[in-house]
Amino acid sequence: MATDLHVVGPLELPCVQNGIKKRIERQDCQYFWHNQTAESLYYKQGCYIFAMRAGKGFKPWYVGKAGKGFGQEIFSHHKLEIYNSAIFKSSRGTPVVFFVTPMGNHRKVPQNELKHMEKELTLYALDKNPRLCNVQNTKNLPRWTIRGVIRSGKGRASRPSIQFKKMMGM
Repeated sequence: MATDLHVVGPLELPCVQNGIKKRIERQDCQYFWHNQTAESLYYKQGCYIFAMRAGKGFKPWYVGKAGKGFGQEIFSHHKLEIYNSAIFKSSRGTPVVFFVTPMGNHRKVPQNELKHMEKELTLYALDKNPRLCNVQNTKNLPRWTIRGVIRSGKGRASRPSIQFKKMMGM
């Protein structure tokens, strides 16, 4: 049976602004879980993507997996250091997080699927942001592309590429 997942977010991360720079502090993390949508995710497993929203777009900075539940994993001391480093590097925007998690009341994701999902999402995020803060799943990357379909960079896709993506359900 397939694991049905959906995306929740973007949820804005509360942060303090010290002078010019923003920073996520430990107490801000507790405040985050008071949001009704975030609260429903506290015990769920899945993947999450920390990103910066600027203008009309998003730039991913970190992809992680939560095998014990988002509430226990996404705001660890180590993760806060990563997020704050990304905020510093991106220089502008609002920190947000997206969650990929089971639908409804389901909480668990099989660990092998969770690991595969994290790796796949990391590849997509790395394609969008070569300065991604992840260490895992960024070695031995595929060195091939299909122009307009997979890891092809910017630019408009050709008509055959669009048709190919449609045929493949991409």
